[in-house]
Amino acid sequence: MLLYCVPYEPFCMLSLLLNRRSSTFKRRIALELMSTGIKGRRVHPNRMCQPPEPDPDASVTPSDEQLEDSILKKIELLYIKAISQLVSSGYDEHAVLEAVLRNGHCHGKMDPLTNILHNAQIYLSTDDSGCNDKFVSTEEVFANLKLLREATLSSLLCWLRKSYPFMSRRDAMCWLLVSDLNAVRVSSSKISNDDGDGVNPQMDDQHPIWSEPTPSMLVLLKDNADFLAAEYRSLDGDSSIAVVKDSKVSLEGLCMKNQTSTKSILKKFNDLDPNDEILMSLMKEIKDLDTQIKEKKKWADEKALQAAKRLCEDRNKLKKLRMEKEDKEWTKKQKSPLDIDHPTMKSLIDAEMALRALNIEYDHALMLMSFLEIENSEIRAEIMASKLSASESVTSIVESGKREKKHLKKILAWEKQKGKLEEDITSEKQKLMEMEEEMIQVEASKKTSEEKWREEQESKKHALARVEQEMILKEQTISDNKRINESLHARIDLDLKCQKDDIQRLEQELSRVKSLTDPDHYWTSLFGTHFEGDESDDEVDHECVICGENEVSVIFLPCAHEVVCGDCNEGLKKDECPTCGVAIEQRVRVFGGSS
Repeated sequence: MLLYCVPYEPFCMLSLLLNRRSSTFKRRIALELMSTGIKGRRVHPNRMCQPPEPDPDASVTPSDEQLEDSILKKIELLYIKAISQLVSSGYDEHAVLEAVLRNGHCHGKMDPLTNILHNAQIYLSTDDSGCNDKFVSTEEVFANLKLLREATLSSLLCWLRKSYPFMSRRDAMCWLLVSDLNAVRVSSSKISNDDGDGVNPQMDDQHPIWSEPTPSMLVLLKDNADFLAAEYRSLDGDSSIAVVKDSKVSLEGLCMKNQTSTKSILKKFNDLDPNDEILMSLMKEIKDLDTQIKEKKKWADEKALQAAKRLCEDRNKLKKLRMEKEDKEWTKKQKSPLDIDHPTMKSLIDAEMALRALNIEYDHALMLMSFLEIENSEIRAEIMASKLSASESVTSIVESGKREKKHLKKILAWEKQKGKLEEDITSEKQKLMEMEEEMIQVEASKKTSEEKWREEQESKKHALARVEQEMILKEQTISDNKRINESLHARIDLDLKCQKDDIQRLEQELSRVKSLTDPDHYWTSLFGTHFEGDESDDEVDHECVICGENEVSVIFLPCAHEVVCGDCNEGLKKDECPTCGVAIEQRVRVFGGSS
């Protein structure tokens, strides 16, 4: 039962084997990282298991950023050394920097520093940026050394991965760090392990030192844990890799079948919750692991029984050989030259030999009987264990059936819910379509109402403009009518005044005529008229205010003053009334008695 002491995690053993084989390679990477000032982080090859004897050299696992920083620092140191050497040889510092930035690439058949110096000297001597090596330089001019070192690193990694398509970027950086940035030397370099065997880059790329295992690789390694355990105990790296390679072909088909079967089973539960899917997958993995453990236990029991049988057979053979040896020695001691030819002695010797053979066979039968009893007890124990496992499997099957029924009920409920949701979705879609149609109608009515509103606004504007025009016309007509009324009133007043003057003049003439026709009252009327005339002159002054001679005959409107005669009116240049100073709008000529 020594096989049960083997660790179950196979990737742990494989990583330990690979770490043992490439310890020198890792030690060199650690030294390079320490020289560049970067400390590697200590990471276990596999966190799931603890190795029996960890290798301190194999536990230094730098990150990608640390590897890249160390390579960039080495490239920068190379360029600084090249610039200092060129400046010390007599070249101008500015010209040297321009030559390095333009043509100072490290590609070539020699080491990187020599390549940089050679290419920069070619540019300084011929002002040409060409290169005769297999790396054709571009005509790009870099702004500073930082961009140049990044471009150099990317070109080196690109060339390595182009030469070795199976090489990852991390492995390429490791090889560059170990080979001192010499990309050409990587293609033909061999790094020795602790045993002195050469390991080529192709083998290390097929088995990366720090690469994570894929799921298929984990399945294969778990199925071949016995081979890896044997190889781990013997530390024979070549045979372990060969066994893994031989078993990989036969087991990949089994893995593919298992994957297809699991996919076909999981297709039934596509509508389940993601948590339920995760639980189902975990349960399936647990069942697979249980079956694998049972198979491994069965295989280990068989191997143990076979080893026990072989041990018993070897012991029996050893006892038989020992007894034969003792018999031969005893016969040599007991026999004498005189008794050898005696027939009784021969018969006795034959009888003793037969008795010894029978004793050996009897002992062998007893040992075989004890072995069969042990095997019988083991078989009974196995039968009991199989019965227990069968009962456990029955209970697990019953529980799985219950779970399956529960899941089927959930699936049916989810299907019903899905149907309801689909119906709700269709109804909502129908409502949405109706609402979209209503929206279209509303938008059309909105457009028509907007057009009508615009027309109404335009008509309203026109109506307001017309109303304003009508109001202006109304105000003008009102003002005109007012002016006309005022002028008419003034004329009426003037006519009334003229009529009154005419009536008064006619009355005076009538009274004068009467007095002339009556002789008795001639003198009285003469004197009376003279006195009355003086009184009337005092009452009403009809003389012009300008000349003071002629009788007034012009009325000024709107003030209605009659203070100027016709001659003075024609000579009057002012537009104001001489009495009140109001502006004269109209002049009316009145013809009285003197005129």
